Formats: sequence, C-alpha cells, structure tokens
Amino acid sequence: MLKMKSGDAIGSPEDWWIKRRPEIFNLVQQQFYGKPIPVFPVTWTVSAITTGTIVVGGVTYPWRQKTFTGTVDKSSYPALRNTPIVTAQCRFPAATGIKHPVVITYGEGTGIFQFLAQYGIGTCSFTPTSVQPDSGGASLSSYLIGLMNQGAWRDPDDAGSLVAWGWGISRLVDRFATDADIDEDKVAVEGHSRYGKATLVTAAYDDRIVVAWPSDAGAMGTAMMRRHYGETLEFVSSSSSEYHWVNGNIMNYGGRLFPGSQFPRKLELLDVDAHSTTALIAPRAIFVTNGTDTPAGVGDAWADPRGCYLSGKLASPVWNLLGWKGQIVPPGTPFTWPGTPGNGVFAGPAESIGGTPAFDLALIEGTVGWRRQKEGHTPTPNWPTFALFAQRYLKDKRPAITAGQSFTLPAWPGASLGMAAGTDADPADTIQSWQITGGTGAYIFKINPTTGEITIPDRSVLDGNAHAYTLALLMGDGKLPSHVQNVTINVPADNQAPVPDAASLQTITGECSAAITGPAPTATDAYVGPVTGTTTDPLSYTDQGEHIVTWHFDDGHGNVSTQTQTVIVKDTIAPSIDSLSATPNVITTRNHEMVPVVISVSVSDACDSSPTTSIESVSSNEPVNGVGDGDTSPDWEITGTHTLNLRGERAGGGSGRIYTITVKSVDDSGNISRRTVTVIVPHNN
Repeated sequence: MLKMKSGDAIGSPEDWWIKRRPEIFNLVQQQFYGKPIPVFPVTWTVSAITTGTIVVGGVTYPWRQKTFTGTVDKSSYPALRNTPIVTAQCRFPAATGIKHPVVITYGEGTGIFQFLAQYGIGTCSFTPTSVQPDSGGASLSSYLIGLMNQGAWRDPDDAGSLVAWGWGISRLVDRFATDADIDEDKVAVEGHSRYGKATLVTAAYDDRIVVAWPSDAGAMGTAMMRRHYGETLEFVSSSSSEYHWVNGNIMNYGGRLFPGSQFPRKLELLDVDAHSTTALIAPRAIFVTNGTDTPAGVGDAWADPRGCYLSGKLASPVWNLLGWKGQIVPPGTPFTWPGTPGNGVFAGPAESIGGTPAFDLALIEGTVGWRRQKEGHTPTPNWPTFALFAQRYLKDKRPAITAGQSFTLPAWPGASLGMAAGTDADPADTIQSWQITGGTGAYIFKINPTTGEITIPDRSVLDGNAHAYTLALLMGDGKLPSHVQNVTINVPADNQAPVPDAASLQTITGECSAAITGPAPTATDAYVGPVTGTTTDPLSYTDQGEHIVTWHFDDGHGNVSTQTQTVIVKDTIAPSIDSLSATPNVITTRNHEMVPVVISVSVSDACDSSPTTSIESVSSNEPVNGVGDGDTSPDWEITGTHTLNLRGERAGGGSGRIYTITVKSVDDSGNISRRTVTVIVPHNN
C-alpha cells in the first residue's frame, strides 16, 4: 500500500497526497470503475415541508421532511432517450435556523431516522436508478452514462453504474450548499450490497463525504478479490446483471492466468484491490460491516466477510501515516475462527474460510470501523452501531485553516517562516496532523505536523524565477480533516550577489608546481544561504610565474560575485652540481704547448630537467707570464661549454702550477650554482 508501482517507498503524508494517492486513484479508475463523469447542470425543485414525530426509547423526536428533485440538463445531447433525475427524500430534526448533518442512504427510506434522531442527524433516501438504471444493454446508451457518451456505447475506460450513482449523490451535496436545513459539510453515505459497492466508490471519488458505510459490499466493493471467495471478479465482469456496475477494462482480468491451471488467476495482474479503493477515503471515516456466512440459509458468504474485514486492515496504514487511527483490534479480541485457513476447528457458526472479530463486536475506536452481525445479508442489525460511529464525525465541528494566510521567506540563515493558523470550535479537540497535500512549494517547504510551523530546510532548491509559492495545507483534530486551504509564501526579489566568506583567499605557492586543493571557497547569499564557488580556471600549474584563479559564486538567481586567488610557482633553489671532473687533471707536458681538457659534469634540479651548465672562468696560482715559465701567454683558452685548453708550463722555481676551473649551472628560473675543479702541472714528473 505504501509503495509506488516503481517500488519507491511512501514515507510521509506529503508522499501520500502528491504521489501515491493520485497513482492509486488513476489505477482504480483504469482497472475498476471508470473515469469520473463530467458535471452537467442540474435544475432543482424542492417539495413543500411536511412534519411529524417519531418515538424512540420513550423520547419523542419531531422532524421535518422534504424531497429534492434535480433534472439533469441534457442540452449537450438532446436526443438522449431518458433524462437522468437526481431525487432524494430527506427527513431531519425539526429545529430551524441550523443546518443538520445527514446520512444519505441508497434507497433505505426515511424510516432510518429512528436510528439517527437521538444524535440530531437526519437522513436522505436517494433513488439511484433514476440517475442510471441497475441494468446493462440499452440503458448504457441512455440516462447519465448515455448523456456522457452522447448515446454511444461505453469505451473500456468509461464509468459504470457505481460511478454514475455516486455522481447523483455528489450533485445532492452540491445542492445542500444552498439549502437552509441540510449541512453540505456533514454528509455520510450508506449503501448495502451492490449499493455498498456504490457507497465505497462515492466516498472514494468525492472527498466531501465525511463517513462511508459500505454494508456487505463484496467483490468490487470492500472484499479483497485476490481471496477468490464468494462473489468473484469473473462473476461481476461477466454477469448480465452486474457487468454494467464497473468499466470494461475489468474484463481483461477474469479467468486463468495460465492454461490448465485454476490458480493463479488473471486478477493477480491488477495493481489495486479493495483495500486500495478503501485507502482513497483516508483520513475520513469508514464503517465496514457484514453478516454471518450461513445462518438458516440467509448467509453473507457471497460478500466474503473476512475479505471485507481484511480490506480495512490492509488500508489502515494510510490512516496511521496521516495521523489518524486506522482499524483498531484490541489485543485478545476473539475471532470467529482463530485457525488458519484450511486447518483448525471452526468456532461459532460454520464459515467457509477465514475469520473475523467475533459477531456483534463493534470495533469503532479507530477511524476504520468494523462490525459483523449474526442475521445474514442485511444492514439492519448494524444501524445502531453505525449511528454511534457516525455521530462522532457528523457532530464534530470541523477544524478550519485560516484563509488568506501568507508568509515571507526570511533572510538566511532563518529557516522558520512562521506558524500556520487554524481553529477548532470543539474545546476538547486538539489541532494536529498538519500536512502538505500539494502546491508549488511542496517538497521545498516543510510543516511540523504538531505545531504547524512552516520551514525551509534547503534553500538550494528554490527557483530563482519564482517570487511566490503556494502550499495546499490540511490539518485535523483526530476526527475530521479540515478542508484543504492554500497559503502563499512570498519570496523577496533576490538582487544581491553572494558575499564571499573570506576577505581574501590564501596565496598558494610552490617551487616547481602549485595547486589549489581542499574544499572550494564559499560565500553566503541572503536568499539561498551558503554558495560554493566554482571556476573554469585550472587549479594546478607548473609554469613558473603568478597565476590568477577566479572563483564565481552564483546563487542560481542571476546574481554572481567573484573572488580571485593567486597561485605562484617560483623556483628559488639553484641546481645541484653533483659531480665535476677534468680530463686530464694532471698535465705532464711542460713544453709550453696547449693541452686540451674536457670537463665532465653531472647536474640535477628539482624543476629544470636540463639546466644550462658551462665553464665560467679559469684561474691559476701562477702568473700568466711569471718568471721561469717561459713567458708565454695566454695560458688558457675556453673552447666550449665543457672544453678548454691549458698551457703545459710552470714556474721553474715553484712547486707546480694549479689551474682552477669554475663551472656555472643556471636553471630556467635563473638560479645559479658554481663549483670548481683543478688541473695541475707538477714541477717534476
């Protein structure tokens, strides 16, 4: 139930109202009952008031009575053979000047007032067959369905009689809005058997119905059809006396799923079942009832009591999710058959399968009520309990959300927009269960279910082009939900760019490379709050020099600020001359000739893979033209970056000559290192 067809879980009232309920409603229309029928104009006449009294329990209750007759406008299809008529005879308490709650029954008659009088509740006996006959064939191209289809046969998606009958009750509720005696805001609906099915559909399709009582509704009503018990889908969809109740698509789900095998049936392919339709009524009240299976041959097995009980049980999690009490079965509640289907011993009247809470036990503490009586397929024994159940809701004063509320988005970091306001005229009731049912602000704003505080948890999802949002709100008092009311959330124009959080950004430096690492810088926007910077510039550099990275802070609403960050790659470490040698490093020739010398050098640098290395200078510990060396000059010649010529001579009275050669290495950042190597000319060999 609380899972989408896609498998996504439904975890909040917001999810139910915006995602799951619309999905179920569409599936119920497509696979069961058909699309809603358009609203055609209705011309009303109301009979003169008659009066009378009824004595119940020794108390006399005066009443007034009148009949509503509505003629449906067929001007859109004048050739319609039979004009639909909406008619109901209503009996209600005699007090004037107030509007009375009523229970609309599917043809039960105004005598039902005997059960309702003590609670100050009236009743209206609605005649469904004047809107649409309880028959197929030619009737389906006339009356309301014929008006809808302009005399043509139904398409598979088109509504059947159940929807058409509910349409008639909805038009009655429309009319009550202008009536002085009947409260259009406090309407319950009751129907038995096929009209129990119609009651379920009426309340599912019209959320103005406060309480629904589908009595002994069976298949296509409150009985779980996957139980394949009693009245089955195949019977409803193929019987000449029942197929017109539903749409044509349901016929696709009758029969065996696999040839030669009785089970599973095709209905296993359905996406919905009775509990799905039941859940559409949440959080409004529903009272599900049945009779015994086989008491004296007038049993209720055809309507599958256990299947009806299970639909309320399986739908109850929706009420619980919305903050209402679903079906409540107190611990220790006796069941008519405590065994497991197919095993065990029956307790009480024999049942074909399954079990329910004990006969005549009223489970009405929750909003999903249940009772099963012992007198077979009839609603009469359950009327007193229904009246007690229904008055809790029909006599309750509906909570109301204050109309016209508006809120303004506060500057960041403010998260609270304020408290939604509502009232409840019943002092004993507590406003609760605030929830969002729709609006453009759904899933952007949140509401506290207890306090009604509206907050915005994440401003990044705001639409910069939207200056106002709406929220459709609902709240309740544990009995009745309020009517949905829209509130407005105004968003001030956002024309301020985000302000960087840091006055300046750290300068990043490195010898050979430098990179910006870690989190991007942030800014704060008065509208959306924190904004993370972005840039199209590289974040790492190897080229020597100063690089500027520009960060952009975009609030998503057309306002952008920038902030720069400097990255400096600067090599300040000179190359390392790892080894240096001269060949030869001893000159033995002393005939004043020039001797070629080769310098071998190995250099490394952290940033420059090939620093420029060369002989920078040569010096000697003896003068160029010193005494006793032959007085020949020059004594050296630098012939290349790594070669030179040295003269093979030394002073005759000296200890030998030493040439000192200085080698210089320069990297591409201009860092210089020097190292010397010597070549000697010894005095003697």
